[in-house]
Amino acid sequence: MLRLALSTIYSVSTVSLSLTTPTPTLKTILSETVEFKYFF
Repeated sequence: MLRLALSTIYSVSTVSLSLTTPTPTLKTILSETVEFKYFF
């Protein structure tokens, strides 16, 4: 339950960041998201 909440919050923050940042940063955010999912 806690993992789901954390991953949801992380996803929302990632999306909001990707909407306000250029493409190079978007690639790093995507890779961080993948690492985050594997981390959990």
